Amino acid sequence: LPAKFLGGFLSLFAGLSLGREGPSIQIGAMSGKAVSSLLGRGKTEEKYLITCGASAGLAAAFHAPLAGVMFSLEEIHKNFSVSVLISVMTASITADYISAEFMGFRPVFQFEVTGAIPDSYYGHIIALGIILGIMGAFYNKVTLKSQELFGKIKGKRSETIKLLIPFLMAGFFGFTMPEILGSGHNLVDMVAEGNMMLKGILFLFVMKLFFSCVSFGSGAPGGIFFPLLVLGSLIGGAYASFAVTYLGMDSQYISNFIVLAMAGYFTAIVRAPITGIILIFEMTGSFSQMLSLSLVSIVAYLVATAFKSEPIYESLLTNLLKKRGIKVSKKTGEKVLQEYIVSYGCEIQNKMIQQVEWPKNCLLVAIKRSGSELIPKGHTILMNGDTIVTMTDESDASSVHDRMEVLCKEQEKLK
Repeated sequence: LPAKFLGGFLSLFAGLSLGREGPSIQIGAMSGKAVSSLLGRGKTEEKYLITCGASAGLAAAFHAPLAGVMFSLEEIHKNFSVSVLISVMTASITADYISAEFMGFRPVFQFEVTGAIPDSYYGHIIALGIILGIMGAFYNKVTLKSQELFGKIKGKRSETIKLLIPFLMAGFFGFTMPEILGSGHNLVDMVAEGNMMLKGILFLFVMKLFFSCVSFGSGAPGGIFFPLLVLGSLIGGAYASFAVTYLGMDSQYISNFIVLAMAGYFTAIVRAPITGIILIFEMTGSFSQMLSLSLVSIVAYLVATAFKSEPIYESLLTNLLKKRGIKVSKKTGEKVLQEYIVSYGCEIQNKMIQQVEWPKNCLLVAIKRSGSELIPKGHTILMNGDTIVTMTDESDASSVHDRMEVLCKEQEKLK
C-alpha cells in the first residue's frame, strides 16, 4: 500500500499522462483484502471486501459514488446480487462522503453544459458515436502495442530504463508543451471554452495519445481512466468544431458534444456503457443529457465490437497473466443453442442419458416434453417426441449437429 501510494504520487507529480483513479482503485482493493486478512474472513467475503474497496477508491477519486458502484459490478465483480450491491453502495457512499466533507472534493468537471441537444442534431450524435467506436478500437491496439514495445527492453536495468523514458519525456514536454502533462484536466477546460482551432485540437489529441501510451506502457504506476476521458473530450471538441465551422451547428452545444464524447469513448474502450453514462453525469453535474449519452454510448459500443476490439481491461489482464507465465485459455467464440427432436425408433429412444455417447464439446441444457422443460440428468429416459436442447461453442456447432442428427434420426427397419 505505501509503495503504490508513493509510486502513484511521484508519477502524477512528475507530470506523466496517467490518472489517479488507477492507484486509487488498487489501494482500495488491497485495503479490502487487508481488512479481510485482519478479521480472518473467508474467500467469499474477501472478494466482497476487495470489490467494496475498489468501488470506494473510484468514488473517492472522482467524487462519483454511483459510478464507483457500477464499475465494481460491471468490471470487477462481474456479478450482481443484493448482498454485493448493498455492500458496494455502503463503501462507495462512505468514501464519497469523507472525501467531499472532510477533504473538500467536488465534481471533477465544472464547466457549463447547455440543456438537452435538439432532436435535429441526433444525426451528429450517431456520427460522433461511429467515430468514437473506431478511435476506441484504435486506442486499445495502440496501448497494447506500447506495452509490447516496452516489453522488448531486457536486461538487469530494464525496469529503470523503461521508467526513465516517460520521465525524461515529461521534462522535455514541460519546456515545450506543458498542456499535455498530467492527467489533462486543463485540456478539457480549454476545449470547452470553444476558442481552439480544429487543427490545434487534433494536434493536442495526437500528442496526448502518444504521451499517454508511453507513460502507461512503461509500467509507471497510474491509470488510463482519466486520460482516456480527456482524449474523448478532445475528439468531441474536434467534431463539434468541425460541425460548427462546416455543418452549421450552433456553437452553444460544443460542451454537450464534449460530454457525449467522453462517455462514448469510455464505452468503446472499456465496454462498460452504464458506468460511462453514470460517471459522466456525476462528474459534470449535468442530468439533462441522459438520452443523448445513451445513444452515443450504444453506437460506440456496437462499432468497437464490430471491429473485434476486446475490452481494454480484459486485454491488459491477459497480458499480465502471460507475463507471469500463467496459461490463458483461448477464446472459444459465442455459444450456440440447438434443438433436436427424438424420432420414433431412433438410436437413443428409451435410453437413459448416461447410456448415450454424446458428441464432444456438447452440453445438454434441457429436455422439452409435453409443453414442460426437464433438467437433463443421467437417469432421465429419452422418449419419442422429446426435444433435446444442446449448447456448444460456435466453432463446434457443425460437428455436433451432424452427430446429433444421426442419434435422433429414425433407423431403417431390418429386412
